[in-house]
Amino acid sequence: MAILEKLNEIVDMQLANMREHSPVMFSPFGAILATLTIAYAAKGLYFVFCILSGNGLSNANPRDNPPPKNSIASRANAAHFNGIEATVLITAAVFMGTVAGLNKSLFEELTTLFVFSRIAHLVSYLFAFHEVL
Repeated sequence: MAILEKLNEIVDMQLANMREHSPVMFSPFGAILATLTIAYAAKGLYFVFCILSGNGLSNANPRDNPPPKNSIASRANAAHFNGIEATVLITAAVFMGTVAGLNKSLFEELTTLFVFSRIAHLVSYLFAFHEVL
């Protein structure tokens, strides 16, 4: 038991040191909100790219004029749906981690890493144009 407590103390010291140098930290529940915000930012980009493409948006029947396949608008729409799926997963992970009583500092670091990885995923997904392998 003493080894586990000592290990937990070392992890806390390392995370405190990292926290001093890290400008942004998300609480676990804030990470859920941030992930959902990123997903809806992708949907907003979808609307912007549809309008800029010249085809516009049809409010009467939006399914009649979908964006062209493999365009940046269709990729933004797909990134939105992927972000919604990721929000479900991070929500489940946060609730399980909270119930399990994980180390708060480590939990905040992991959820912050997840949020930044979602931002990197959105950017790389939008601007990665290649043929299907």
